[in-house]
Amino acid sequence: MDFRRYGITTFLLFLMAFTCSGQKFSFGNCPTTLRSVITPAALTLANLPGVWKEYARSKGAQQHSWRCATYTITQITANIQYAVSVGGRKKLTNTALRVGGTIDVGGSTGNTATTATFFTFNINDNAIFAGNVRAFNYFIIGIDAANPTVLALYACQNVGLGKLESAILLVKSGATDANIINGLQALAQNGFPSNSLYFQYPADCLVI
Repeated sequence: MDFRRYGITTFLLFLMAFTCSGQKFSFGNCPTTLRSVITPAALTLANLPGVWKEYARSKGAQQHSWRCATYTITQITANIQYAVSVGGRKKLTNTALRVGGTIDVGGSTGNTATTATFFTFNINDNAIFAGNVRAFNYFIIGIDAANPTVLALYACQNVGLGKLESAILLVKSGATDANIINGLQALAQNGFPSNSLYFQYPADCLVI
């Protein structure tokens, strides 16, 4: 058996599974220290629950089949764990899509996010392998207020010869154009300019 070929094949399958989940692979390493922003205000975790629209996200084969995606977040344990239900519609057939999981708060304790805070999204995304749960650690790289209407999130994981990165821009009802633009700029500053994103909430989606 050619173990080198086997190793390369395994790595490519691993890489395909993750990029289908909206992560971008590139050579190099993740930032040495990932930090969440606390300006212009630190997130009050009690304000995380609610219905968020997925305004934009990094490209991936699986998410490309979605449109009108929303994240409904509810509290399980205050400041520690939240349930998340992601719903949307399939682009071609307009049929309903839904996956679920949890969001765990890591890196800090208390009711207010710090620079060390990150969110571990444990999502059963059904990509490649049925029932597959993927865990991504997202840091807050853009926020508009302690009770936010815009959250820009970024994740990075070192793998083998490079890194896997993912980005999401979530917005709540009442988000202003200016704050959305600021969120997109935060994604661009972390390697995700607008032309590298899917914009999954076109004008014909239902307004939340």
